[in-house]
Amino acid sequence: MLNQHDSFVEIKTEENASKQMKNMYSV
Repeated sequence: MLNQHDSFVEIKTEENASKQMKNMYSV
């Protein structure tokens, strides 16, 4: 259960990171 939650948080963080990268490049 805990590992599942950890990987979910990791995926969310990765999504946010790629969104930030896109924002940086689009500016």
